[in-house]
Amino acid sequence: MHNYNKAFVLTILSCSINLGLTTPSFSQENKYDQYEVGDIKTSLLQPKEFIQKYGNVWVLMDGREVSGSDFSMLSGINKIPDARGKFLRMNNNGANCNDKNNCAYDPDNTKLGEFQNDNFKSHHHTQRFGNVKGHFSSSGWESVPHVDRGSTNGQTTTLSGGSETRPKNISVNYYIKVNYCVESDEMCR
Repeated sequence: MHNYNKAFVLTILSCSINLGLTTPSFSQENKYDQYEVGDIKTSLLQPKEFIQKYGNVWVLMDGREVSGSDFSMLSGINKIPDARGKFLRMNNNGANCNDKNNCAYDPDNTKLGEFQNDNFKSHHHTQRFGNVKGHFSSSGWESVPHVDRGSTNGQTTTLSGGSETRPKNISVNYYIKVNYCVESDEMCR
């Protein structure tokens, strides 16, 4: 398949790292693989076109069963996470939260590959309404700066917004490599 010169590859990897570019990892277990089992690739290609280009060792991250795959044997995970309509979030990898209400990491310490449902951080809003005192004059209503804090008057706002809370985004497909390539597989990358 490919015959890489080690010095050339190290130079390219070093330059790519210095430039902040993403480079594929090279497998220690199989010299025919350009990517490792468990690597995730982002693509604008549909599954059929992606498999034609990169081989059937990659699958769409759609929640499918992969028991018996190299990925399953390495990770112990038999079902690929379903990433459809979801954002990926890096695992805490040992960073713990002492205060779950003020944490820079995932306060639930979610396991690798585990789904985490939407959530809003707990918070409150204080809104007080009272009886505003005032009177009509020749120029209209003139209020007196007095609010009766004991009043239970209040208002409900109307709904606004869409059907979900989300940042600006671009829709992509996530694929995960589940098997190693073999020498005879010319399509495998």
